[in-house]
Amino acid sequence: MTREKTMEYEEEFEMFWATYPRRVGGKKHTHARWRKAIPEAGAEVILEAVKAQIRSGQLDAGQYTPYPATWINQGRWGRAV
Repeated sequence: MTREKTMEYEEEFEMFWATYPRRVGGKKHTHARWRKAIPEAGAEVILEAVKAQIRSGQLDAGQYTPYPATWINQGRWGRAV
């Protein structure tokens, strides 16, 4: 019998994860990148950027949309829409 470890994430991260159109690459891995980015950008900035990029068509669930950890790692929240 295996036991799954449940991890609790910040509400803002959960909102990011639910909003991001291509949730692949691992939630735990993405959360680690999120924690590193928060001091630089802030959760609100990242959340607004992902929403704006979805509205503009820059982000969708297609194959060319980066994994969420990559999007965070590359600081794409700071890119103009």
